[in-house]
Amino acid sequence: MGKPATRLRKHLKPVQNLLGDHQDTVVARPVLREFGAQTHLDGGNGFTFGLLHGHEQASAERIERRLPDRWKRPQRPKNIRWLNR
Repeated sequence: MGKPATRLRKHLKPVQNLLGDHQDTVVARPVLREFGAQTHLDGGNGFTFGLLHGHEQASAERIERRLPDRWKRPQRPKNIRWLNR
């Protein structure tokens, strides 16, 4: 599909990166929660895992706020018009 497809791919790459980063936080948070709980059960202090969990949660929220703006550009008519042909 040539240039139109290349342009769309270029605009979708930042969306894909954001979604991948968000998925990383989704996977990391339950693991960190489990590590913190297990550390506590083993007599240790799971505070650091809690901090890391909070960091991942904050990252997810930042990504969720950025996604709508990143999604606008690929949806512009000039970027998707060729898909309807």
